[in-house]
Amino acid sequence: PFCSWIQAKNLYPQLPSLVSLLTCWLQVQHTGSMATSAVPSENLPTYKLVVVGDGGVGKSALTIQFFQKIFVPDYDPTIEDSYLKHTEIDGQWAILDVLDTAGQEEFSAMREQYMRTGDGFLIVYSVTDKASFEHVDRFHQLILRVKDRESFPMILVANKVDLMHLRKITREQGREMATKHNIPYIETSAKDPPLNVDKAFHDLVRVIRQQIPEKSQKKKKKTKWRGDRATGSHKLQASPGQEPQLDADAHRPRGPSGSLRQLRLEEAAQRVRTLERGLHIRASVGAV
Repeated sequence: PFCSWIQAKNLYPQLPSLVSLLTCWLQVQHTGSMATSAVPSENLPTYKLVVVGDGGVGKSALTIQFFQKIFVPDYDPTIEDSYLKHTEIDGQWAILDVLDTAGQEEFSAMREQYMRTGDGFLIVYSVTDKASFEHVDRFHQLILRVKDRESFPMILVANKVDLMHLRKITREQGREMATKHNIPYIETSAKDPPLNVDKAFHDLVRVIRQQIPEKSQKKKKKTKWRGDRATGSHKLQASPGQEPQLDADAHRPRGPSGSLRQLRLEEAAQRVRTLERGLHIRASVGAV
């Protein structure tokens, strides 16, 4: 692998040096270890957030920017990606399990499955894509049908507002759509410097907290996560009376001891994988 890196570096001088990559990795690990000490040691409530919307509206870019603080400009259609992060919102710590979903019609059969387990939904459209805005109604109705509810925690996200010269959907139109469905509205951009990315996810958690009784939130602390290595998804199963426990294949912590530290290490690993993915894309483009 080292020789392969040297060869790639000779072909593409613009790639970061191996030393800088290792330094970045060590800094992320060190930062994660330092931050873990400030996180409460007791079990934290977990919120499963699902990002839905048409393909190409920037769902993955928003999710990666939220978790890893980088912007991925290249469009790579997602099938299903799951991310974990513990964060403090309004003075209360929580674990966010975010599912980045496929927007293409060929994967529409999967939608009801992930909608059943979601605690809240970010319905994303691109302000440069009129069709994605028109499909907001469809996603909203499908979520309510699957949940068998008249209302459910959701937030309408107008993405790519940095592309002002390409904008087709006005702010007023977006707000009217949100008012129509009685859900919050926010405008975002995943491009650096990001706009309202963290706020979008945090606002959804606030909506969930308002609609979920305190007793239900306490029950959410005792959950069992089962990972699917093939898709990268994670299914939630309630396990009353048991401490958090994970399957071995999920590569997640067992029990409360060290679980938060493990989450930080997993976040660091996700950052490195995304960085490697970006380098691979750049190398492929350069080769072409």
